[in-house]
Amino acid sequence: MASSDENSATFYVFLAVVVTPLTVFITRKYKIKKQSLSRNLSPHSKNVFPTIAYILLVLVNFGVWYKAISSWAGSSGNNNLSGPHTFNLLSSPISPKISERRFEKMDISGFSTFEGSHKSDCSQSQYIDRKAVSVSTAKKLNYPHEMKFIRDIAKKLLDEGSYPVLKYAFDDGPMQTESDILKHKWYKISGSAVWLDKYEVYLMVSRVFYSAFGARHRSTISFLYGEVYDRDWNQLRYKFDNMDLVFPTIFPADVDFQDEVTYLGPEDPHVVLREFKNPKTGKVDQEPVITFAQRSKQIMYKQAMHVYRPFTDIRKIVRFTIEDTVPKLQDKSWGPFMDEDKNFINFIYTFSPFRVIKCNIESGECTKITGDAFFEPETHAKNEVGALRGGSNLVQIPENVLPLHLAKTRKYWFGFGRSHSGECGCAREVFRPNGVLISRPIDKEGDFSFDYVTTLLDFNIQPELWIVIKSDNACDNARSVLTPGSLASWDFVDKSDFSFGARGVEDVMAITLSEADNMVKVVQVRGFLNHILKFLNGDPKSIERHYSKTDELSKYNSFLAKCSIYLFAEYCDLRISE
Repeated sequence: MASSDENSATFYVFLAVVVTPLTVFITRKYKIKKQSLSRNLSPHSKNVFPTIAYILLVLVNFGVWYKAISSWAGSSGNNNLSGPHTFNLLSSPISPKISERRFEKMDISGFSTFEGSHKSDCSQSQYIDRKAVSVSTAKKLNYPHEMKFIRDIAKKLLDEGSYPVLKYAFDDGPMQTESDILKHKWYKISGSAVWLDKYEVYLMVSRVFYSAFGARHRSTISFLYGEVYDRDWNQLRYKFDNMDLVFPTIFPADVDFQDEVTYLGPEDPHVVLREFKNPKTGKVDQEPVITFAQRSKQIMYKQAMHVYRPFTDIRKIVRFTIEDTVPKLQDKSWGPFMDEDKNFINFIYTFSPFRVIKCNIESGECTKITGDAFFEPETHAKNEVGALRGGSNLVQIPENVLPLHLAKTRKYWFGFGRSHSGECGCAREVFRPNGVLISRPIDKEGDFSFDYVTTLLDFNIQPELWIVIKSDNACDNARSVLTPGSLASWDFVDKSDFSFGARGVEDVMAITLSEADNMVKVVQVRGFLNHILKFLNGDPKSIERHYSKTDELSKYNSFLAKCSIYLFAEYCDLRISE
């Protein structure tokens, strides 16, 4: 089926083929010459009407040929895109202030099993890009006196009796000062945000936790903290029409708690946008869907994934259960994304082996949709997550910006996984984001494929090292932590409208990151779509053959997960000092 751009180009070419010979015919029949145009335009000249017609036809010729050429270029150029450059948001999150931020090039090495890849040797499947992607300077989303503000909210909710679990956040000695408590016992991390274009704001959800032990690696109680930002990432005092809460605030989500049980409350929150038809208004509506890991009383305080929809019920949470499986002691790090059925949310459960599950947001019931070995209880009971695990949410790439040969057959999602590696310079453990691309056939909802992964990314941030447990050798227990919170927004801008320099269209992401388990930052990244299209725009027949080998795709998926840390040693030498 031809795209609208192809049809438009065909129409204008046909029109030009008709108009041009007609212009030549009139010119020859009436012998119109340039030097006689002024004379022929005289009101008394018998050639006045043919001459006027000739001039009009010349102008029409210029117009139709211009439209024909530009339409044809639009349908076949720009990486053979299938449509216009737009994500069709109601309101773009990109502003002139964002475009004026300083952007620097970011080298990316990635791996795919497409055309030309070796399929078993990471070095032969590597793709290096030094031009397409650039990143802004990071903006810190932690503020002076913020923890005192949050602690005051918690104390007020506790005194009102509206959120009794917060009693575990005030286990302080009588001699401890408030400044010392705030410095050593209260932390804000794991900020995940989503752009709500209906409201023209970002909603960010972070994990705030209190540690009675004064250690950021050992929490006593965690809770969800909500903030609202404008498109320039300025924090707002804000109230949604369908909620009683005024932001910034603590979400009073239900938490199972019991004396002497630590690590209570939500951990590692992720928020995705759900667009649905509102049954009351009949119009398309939006809501944030928040997923997180939490210990549950119903399963003997094992850790399980939950879903929370504050626009629907500010207290109710739903625990996810996976059919035919036994709950693990610890179940977390699922990468969420939305597909066609908006009553369900999908997750990348593991990358190696590659498993995707689909969960009902009302009942919490989950089923396997990709990964043959998934339902074996003995396999599921193992704590197998591998080097690469779920990180941020994933965002679907609209079909109108994909190459034509892929837009007709597959759907693609892009986001950021999180790799966990061992010793690296003066760090015992290293956590970093990895870009990931997955896809499925348009007509096969459960047949997902893991298509591409980058090596370790840091968006030009040098995270501070922090010591987990103090020892004589500071390097013994140091961690270097930079983890992806969210792909908060992804939109296109016209370069000529802002400060990006040359004309054309550029895609811009907003990505939130958690640094050193102590702070939240946001960066803007330009050009990731262009980077993705460079390897998606390969030979259509080769890519088609790749996807047709369904019996080998699972092997390719595991191969890519291993490649995510292939350049780990090289990265350490360049980016992490002794």
